[in-house]
Amino acid sequence: MDTQKARELLEKYKQGTLSEEEKSILDSWYIRLSQNELSDVGEEEINDRLASLWQGLPVNRQIKRRAIGLRIISISSAAIVLIALGISFYHSPEVKKKQEHKIVKDIPPGGNKAILVLSDGHEISLNDAQDGDLAQQSGVTVTKVADGKLSYAGNEASQGTEGKANLYNTIYTPPGGQFEVTLPDGTIVWLNAASSIKYPVQFSGKGRRVELSGEAYFEVSRKKNTPFIVESSRQRIEVLGTHFNVNSYPNEPFVKTTLLEGAVKVVPVVSNPSGEGTIIKPGEQSLLRANRLVVERADIEKEIAWKNGDFIFDNEDFNTILRQICRWYDVELTNPGNYRDLHLSGRVSRSRKISAVLEALEVTAKVKFKLEGRRITIID
Repeated sequence: MDTQKARELLEKYKQGTLSEEEKSILDSWYIRLSQNELSDVGEEEINDRLASLWQGLPVNRQIKRRAIGLRIISISSAAIVLIALGISFYHSPEVKKKQEHKIVKDIPPGGNKAILVLSDGHEISLNDAQDGDLAQQSGVTVTKVADGKLSYAGNEASQGTEGKANLYNTIYTPPGGQFEVTLPDGTIVWLNAASSIKYPVQFSGKGRRVELSGEAYFEVSRKKNTPFIVESSRQRIEVLGTHFNVNSYPNEPFVKTTLLEGAVKVVPVVSNPSGEGTIIKPGEQSLLRANRLVVERADIEKEIAWKNGDFIFDNEDFNTILRQICRWYDVELTNPGNYRDLHLSGRVSRSRKISAVLEALEVTAKVKFKLEGRRITIID
């Protein structure tokens, strides 16, 4: 099949008008290319070309049409072959030229960065600290372990002691940062960018209580008759042992709690001072807005994509997408504008530089960006 025919079929595939026979032809061509051509293309060359090529294959095999679709997906080897051979779907030389002119200095993605604030107020930069013991507090050792993680460990006598004044630590991630910490009870917490968690050095009494701002994913260690409580500015979550994600950024319209395993009770702290709440089940999420709590089915992959190294958007409004980008790349949007009616879908790795993400948005959303230092301006 020649290049022109391939382009025609790919365009029809993107538009959702490809027949079953044509899809079979395209599939067989993919297979033949992946077997015969891929070995001749270097990985570095492929990555270089990927930085400026945007392709429109759907995330799955089902053909769906959307008014606007951000199609940056984890592509198959066959799609990589197409790109390596110069066959692109959303490639626009004009856009690429403008993008290179507008971005003077590119911005790398975020990474493992956080500040640990000890009970005495001492601050430790966790991305700069060497692996090993960082502090001793009430018989508990704070240790930075491999892969940029933090853990707490103490002897049994130091844990669960009632009547003692508890000491608290806080970890906060800056914009462009994320971090993983194992709390004194064995609960594992992943913090997203621009987030913080406050927790006791020792969990004592009949409850385990932490305070969250921003977004975090929890794998709670099960302790019988000792509930784990996550408090944020607008709600309280009560659990025994479970996996869930909480998005409680102050500049987001919803507090969103997504449950993967177990069961949790979500209590809006303003409208339910008595402690009555709503139980959510695995695969569900609660949305709290203006003290009104609703429960709906959740797209689990999308909600925890940040933890797995991706952005995933499913008919997401443009301003929400921009807020996520600003937090991860530590940039400021100078003129947010009004894009209430603009929604995008797609997937992109959080390991890519900001220029790649902005170029994709330019192509799909029909907007133009100017990046100067750490400021993004939308050009009308």
